[in-house]
Amino acid sequence: MKKILTTLALLAWSLTAPAATVDLDTFIVEDLKVGSPDSEAAWVRTQLGNPTADWTVSLHNSRATEIEDFIYEIDFIFEPDYFVLKNATKIALFANDSPDTSTGVFDIRFLSSEFNVEDDTWTISHVTEITAEGGGTTRENPVPEPTTLALLGLGVLALRSRQNRASRN
Repeated sequence: MKKILTTLALLAWSLTAPAATVDLDTFIVEDLKVGSPDSEAAWVRTQLGNPTADWTVSLHNSRATEIEDFIYEIDFIFEPDYFVLKNATKIALFANDSPDTSTGVFDIRFLSSEFNVEDDTWTISHVTEITAEGGGTTRENPVPEPTTLALLGLGVLALRSRQNRASRN
C-alpha cells in the first residue's frame, strides 16, 4: 500500500511540475536609447569591448510572441551574433547564443520597468540584428516583399490589357 501511495504521489507531482524551460539568449546590458543604426553599432562595439570591430547591421520592425510566462520570441531575418531590442527610450543588448539562432528568445524580467513590461504595454519599436563581418548566415525570407508582388501584378495587368487591345483589333 505504501508503494502505491508513493507511486501516486510521484505521478501527481510530475503532472503538476512546471514545464521544461526554453533556452534563452544571453542578456548583456540595457541602456538609454541611442540614435542611428551606426551609433547603435558603435554602442554595441563599446559594450562588447571591441570598438574597432566590423559589423553588419540590419534594422527591422518585429513582433514579439509570448511563448511562456515572461518569455518572448522574435523571428530574425538573418542569424545574427547579437540583437538589440528598442522601444521609445531604452535599448537592450542580447547575445544570440541559444541553439536556434533564427529566433531571439528572451526573458523580459531582465528588462527594467522603462520597457513597460509591468503594465502590459510591452512594446518593441525595432529590432537590430548585428553580425560580425564574415559571420552569421542569411535566412531566406519566406514572405515575398509587397513591392515585388505589386510589380508582378502590374505586369500581369499590362499583359492582359495588351491582349484585350489585340483581340479588339
